[in-house]
Amino acid sequence: MCGAALARHFKHPDWLQQVWFAGNHSDVSGSYPENEARLFDISLGWMAHAAENFTDGKTPDGFGIEVDDRFLTLDPDPLGP
Repeated sequence: MCGAALARHFKHPDWLQQVWFAGNHSDVSGSYPENEARLFDISLGWMAHAAENFTDGKTPDGFGIEVDDRFLTLDPDPLGP
């Protein structure tokens, strides 16, 4: 592998995915009060369902992580309260 290809390989690894969500840091991480716009529901839902694709090493297909949507409050309101 040449130097440029090697640099690209380490700069953009296959396991890394960059995702942008609407709002500022507090919107995405959920530090605003519950009655705010709840934009963090969008990032929480994405992260929880992305975790379903991680291998657990315990099941035959390797994908034993399950997300129960009943425990996620995915109800974002883009217009706020």
